[in-house]
Amino acid sequence: MAQMTKKITINAPVEKVFNFITSPENWTRYVTHLMDIRDVSSPKLQKGTTFRWTYRKFGMNMNGSGEVTENIRDHNFGMKLKGAVPVTEHYTVAPGNKGGTVLYAEIDYGIPQKVINLISKTGIIEKIHKTDADNIMQRIKILCEEM
Repeated sequence: MAQMTKKITINAPVEKVFNFITSPENWTRYVTHLMDIRDVSSPKLQKGTTFRWTYRKFGMNMNGSGEVTENIRDHNFGMKLKGAVPVTEHYTVAPGNKGGTVLYAEIDYGIPQKVINLISKTGIIEKIHKTDADNIMQRIKILCEEM
């Protein structure tokens, strides 16, 4: 697993940021390479809500399923994604200065053994995941501050 922890300050209220990141219709807006979210099992995301997704990277479509693992209003949100590259995501929002929000993200990427064997010494996968995580945090910031 490649684990990443990120933190960013967003000039928007906690409720707005939390609502944005927990709304499936927004996920394709801020998750790099996420093409589609569908078959959401419940209109209200709660622990146990499931969904299907399509991700496109390196010219290939990858499909999988996901499940919400935590949803504590205006505080924590987590999900586990199953597919070619399993991912666990956990987000925490906290009040920042002057009405802003501090968003923390912990993301664990599963790296398939074949990929590890081929490029484990180069660190390429870790760099790609770090870039994707940085992009996700910046997109959330920009989109929440624009709304």
